[in-house]
Amino acid sequence: MFNRKEHPSKQLGRKLKAALKDQLRRIHEKMEARRIAELALAELRSVLAEEEEEEQLALALERKRGEAARRAQEHLLEEARRKEEEKEREEREREEKERAEKERVERQKAEEERRRKRGLREND
Repeated sequence: MFNRKEHPSKQLGRKLKAALKDQLRRIHEKMEARRIAELALAELRSVLAEEEEEEQLALALERKRGEAARRAQEHLLEEARRKEEEKEREEREREEKERAEKERVERQKAEEERRRKRGLREND
């Protein structure tokens, strides 16, 4: 009784069931692999986006630093120009004062010379 031979259709049914289970398992494995690949791709895209954002921030920072350096350079040049103009103005003022003083001294000498000559003429 225990060794009764099974009907061939039962054996075929078991083989078909096993094949279907195996195929279903492979389908699930492929679905899981696809899901993992999609997660990995999403993570990769996220990392690339972060790197791009960091690169953009670094470029923006570099531009700001360059602009700040340019403004500082312009400020230094403007300051040097103002100092040079001030120095030139002071030099012109000094020269003008010296010339005015020289003219005053010459006028004073000329006036003294005229007075001296008048005094000599009056004494003659």
